[in-house]
Amino acid sequence: MAFIAWLGRRFVLVACFTGVATFAGGTLGAFLSGSLCRAFTTSDGGERPQLAEAICGSFLRFGSVCLMTAVAIGLVLAWMAWRQSRSDSETHFNEPRSISGAPGREANAQPALDAGLLLVLAFILIATAATTWVAALPALRFLAQNVPVLSQGLDSIVLMPPGFGFGAAATLLLGELGLLLLLSARNPMFPRTYLAIAVTHLGLIVCTRTMLDAIRVVTGAAGSELPMLQSVEAAVAALVPGLTWSLTAQAAGLPLLMLPHVRTLFSPPGAVMGEPRAHLPVVVAEPLKALATAGVGPPEGRGPADGPRLGRKFFMRAVFLAWPLAGRVTIEDFDQARTLTATVVPFHPRPTMEVWLESPERTRIVSIESRHLFGLGNRFDVRDGATGELLAVVKKPFAADWLIHSPTGDLAAVVTRESSGLGTSRYVARVGERPVAAFSWSNVLRPSVEADLSGGTDQWLDRRLGVALGVMLFVNLSFLSR
Repeated sequence: MAFIAWLGRRFVLVACFTGVATFAGGTLGAFLSGSLCRAFTTSDGGERPQLAEAICGSFLRFGSVCLMTAVAIGLVLAWMAWRQSRSDSETHFNEPRSISGAPGREANAQPALDAGLLLVLAFILIATAATTWVAALPALRFLAQNVPVLSQGLDSIVLMPPGFGFGAAATLLLGELGLLLLLSARNPMFPRTYLAIAVTHLGLIVCTRTMLDAIRVVTGAAGSELPMLQSVEAAVAALVPGLTWSLTAQAAGLPLLMLPHVRTLFSPPGAVMGEPRAHLPVVVAEPLKALATAGVGPPEGRGPADGPRLGRKFFMRAVFLAWPLAGRVTIEDFDQARTLTATVVPFHPRPTMEVWLESPERTRIVSIESRHLFGLGNRFDVRDGATGELLAVVKKPFAADWLIHSPTGDLAAVVTRESSGLGTSRYVARVGERPVAAFSWSNVLRPSVEADLSGGTDQWLDRRLGVALGVMLFVNLSFLSR
């Protein structure tokens, strides 16, 4: 299930990039077409025929509508993500986690009802994807027949409307396939991603409808002389009702997602669920001991909430990194001979990275969440991955040291740069005057960080926090080195 959820998130991420490219290409192409149209049809006296003015204005109107729609969708999605993150921070870590015999939804209390609801949602998504595919076929067929012929010169402008339509359909298809995978994995991202794709679906219909109106203005004036314009109009005209029908099918699933029982099906593991998952023990984390030396760490060097114990030496390198949009960092635990991964959570208004132990149970170790929208600032909350307990607040003033504050707000540790060379740097974390961890950064062959947390006992530095510091330092230095 973890791989299916990961694959579903990748489909949704690619759909996001495709949607951005579609809106940007439609807006830019429309504005350029309108500008060129006005330049070519303006006489020496600055006058322009009425028909030419209507055609040029239709192009510019399409570009304006496409731009405003993209901005509106971005604002709606940002608001939805902000509401979700605020709800998570207020309820996810404060709601009691049910255990065996405790209140909460009993595991598999209504398996037949649950399976039926999931099948209905799956049927809706399959119907939506099938309708979208049928609607996109005329545009795809037109592009396949004419791209080799019209890809050169000004004639290529004819390819813009079907290209926009195909980009819109591809965005929706990728998103719907990602939703199917998230549904099969019962991933907590499914409800909000479903709503986000529905909003984007509506915006693409608005843009495509405006583009069809612009095409009809042109074909009404020159359609008899340019038969290809009629083919373009037919391809786009088939797309608009097809996308409308697919949105209608998708909207049928929105009332289901409003039901509390359906939302519970996609609750995070261990949160207001029935039996706790085996790999996420439900316990109350002991509070950190208040040390006179202001160290930050749990007693006896335990792992996250009695979970897997972490080692002291780690090696970090990126699989890919596009902070704050996406990324994946591999972390090798030398002492325990295990692999961890740090991944950027997509579609989050406050960029967040989660560190997972890659095992059959795949346990979340620690999460790192920015306190600023879109990551516009260097202040992060470091939380335990299983319980959500706040471990520390990490601040990075510009061109200064990393400051680690305890949950009570006291300065607990400082990470400073001790030395630097050609493509290398060494950072040391200190509690008072005591060095408790070292981080060696290298960018000779590819970016990497070696983290050594053996500078002191676990009462001085929590290993979860040490891993989080290594990840933050790696991302920060990798970003600056580009």
